[in-house]
Amino acid sequence: SRPATPPLSIAVLARRLAATGALGQPCIRIERYLAAGGASRWVVYVPGTQDWSLRGSRNPLDMGSNIKAMSAANLAGSERAVLLAMRLAGIKTGDKVLLVGHSQGGIVAANIASQKQKFKVAGLLTFGSPIARINTSSAKAVIAVQHSNDLVPTLSGTSQPLVANRAVVQSTMKLSEGSQPVAAHNMSNYIKTAAQADRSSVAGLAKMRSQITNFVRGSAFGQVTLARIRRKAN
Repeated sequence: SRPATPPLSIAVLARRLAATGALGQPCIRIERYLAAGGASRWVVYVPGTQDWSLRGSRNPLDMGSNIKAMSAANLAGSERAVLLAMRLAGIKTGDKVLLVGHSQGGIVAANIASQKQKFKVAGLLTFGSPIARINTSSAKAVIAVQHSNDLVPTLSGTSQPLVANRAVVQSTMKLSEGSQPVAAHNMSNYIKTAAQADRSSVAGLAKMRSQITNFVRGSAFGQVTLARIRRKAN
């Protein structure tokens, strides 16, 4: 564990999510902050798929979890791993949580938000995640960031719902010459779009953004826990 300053922008949340996914091993980043009155508030970062094989591995962030997470909540090994990491980090009944995820991590975060939990999901921020079909009405604020030339968000098979608690940030990522189309899905490019979302004056987005970026505002610093996740050996 280590200290951390409160993330007060969409871009900072995106950079921390990208850094978590680039650690070289499957990890969940969990930040704890103290709100007024001493209540704990938490920010949980869930990276995207790291193992693309269908054979299965010790890494729960694999293709098998991808398929199961798309099917329904409570099925994916990665989702169970995130919930276990949250419990072991100290998230208790009634605590408020902001979930941040990329790709599969966003699906897992949305699935968690769609189910009744002992903790409260105060916000959900996803990047390049197909969450359009997932009911996240229990979350106070939801922002889904997606690129129009990123095919992954379209795997939902439908457009994002027009609901009061969800804002969609969509742009076309301009790729450099010679780049593969999959580059539009990379977190390095979503960080750029996150910075644009911070500058946007669109009313609906500004409302959702303020609830997410002000979630831990006022805390001097927080404590970071990095939880390594893995499947048990057969």
